[in-house]
Formats: sequence, structure tokens, C-alpha cells
Amino acid sequence: MFATIMTAIFVVLAIGAFVVRGMLKQDAAAARAKAEDANDNRRYDGGTEKSDLLGKADAADNASTAAFASAMVLLGIAGIIMFFACQVSIQPKQVGVVTTWGKVHEQTLSPGWNWKGPFDKVTEIDATTQTDEYKGDSAIQVRLKDGNTAEIYTTVRWSISEEEASKVYSEFRSDDPTESLRDAMVSTQFKAAANAEFAGFDPLSLAGIDGSTPPDYKALADAVKSRMEQETEGLVKVRSVTVSLIKLDKRSQKHL
Repeated sequence: MFATIMTAIFVVLAIGAFVVRGMLKQDAAAARAKAEDANDNRRYDGGTEKSDLLGKADAADNASTAAFASAMVLLGIAGIIMFFACQVSIQPKQVGVVTTWGKVHEQTLSPGWNWKGPFDKVTEIDATTQTDEYKGDSAIQVRLKDGNTAEIYTTVRWSISEEEASKVYSEFRSDDPTESLRDAMVSTQFKAAANAEFAGFDPLSLAGIDGSTPPDYKALADAVKSRMEQETEGLVKVRSVTVSLIKLDKRSQKHL
């Protein structure tokens, strides 16, 4: 925005220089006309009056030329400022979201040099893969098939969907849209997906009681991943989900 303001100032100054040039050109023409009139009517003493008028005309022409040169220099400076103001560099693993007077553009900017409008603002959003671990005190509490609870030690790796970065920015606008997305959607939906999938989990399978098949941690993780992808509405790319431990509550442990 500062560059745009500076460009506008230089353009206004250039316009002012052009106006001054026009006025000086008129003054020069008027002085020459008077000199010719003085010459025709012989109203000058030894050419003194005519010489003075022509001198004024030459001075006005020189000033006009200087004004034109100044205007061109100012326009050149304005053009250079505008040229660089309309370029933006997006860092690797980032995606640029463009806004104009608060309105979010659907098209985003990729890493590298990009062109933008003079009144556009570009906000970079972190598109790197995020890793959220849930273990110990942060383990996810779920209710199992028998009604008892368990703690799930799990990890989810995710990133913002670059194709939906503008929508993410619109819905989670803040100083750090990625963090806002994590708090408002990723964490909530991940816990909800884990609870939904483990609601049918039989804790007896952990001990192989009554011929139960030992739990397939990978299958459980894949099911959580699939459900989470559906619930995040394409705003999030779920890279992977792993389940490393199912820690039963004391009541369930007594039955094993």
C-alpha cells in the first residue's frame, strides 16, 4: 500500500509538471506574438523591446523543456515503483492468498515470483505438513463398544489444501490461519473421527479372549483418516494417521 501511495504522489507531481509546461508554452507563444507585433508596428527602440520579449519567450521555452523533463523523470520513478509493487515473492511451502480491499480472491499464488495488482494484499499461509501427537496427558479419550473408556495414543500428519487456501483464509482469518484451522477444525474433527471409529472396538480383542482377533491398528488408523477427510470438507489434506497404543481404563483391564 505504501508503494501505491508513493506512486500516486509521483504521478500527481508529474501531472503538475505537465500543467506547468503547458502554461510556460503559452507564455512563450504570447511573448513571441508580442515581439512580432512590436516589430510590425515599429514600437521598439533599436530592437530593445523585441529582444526582451524574445528573451522571455526563450526563457519560457527552456523552463517548459525542464518541466517536461521533470515530468518524465517523475513518471519513470512512478513506473519503477509500480513495477516492483506489482511483484511478490512467495516462500517455499507457502501459498499466497490475495485480497483487494478485504475481498478474497479465489486464485492463489504459488511459491516463487508472482504478479499482483497495485491494490492487492498478499497473505502467506503455511502449507507445510503439520504433525499433531496425542499421547500421555493429551491422549484422546474414547468410549468403546462395551461402554468403558480408553486412551488412544495417536498421531495425525496434515496440511492445508493449497487448492482451498482462499477458503481457509476466508473462514479462519487471523494472524495465523493454519493455527486457527488446527484449533477450530483439525483437532475437533480428528477427535470426533477417533471416537466414531472406536465406538465399535471390542476391548477383549486386545487380549485375544474368546478367539477375538487382535486389533489391526493400521486398519483403525485408516478408518479414522478416511472419516476425518470427509468431515474436513476438503480444506485439509490428511497425510497419515497412526495409532500406537490403546490404553484401557481400569474397569476394562479387570475383565482381561
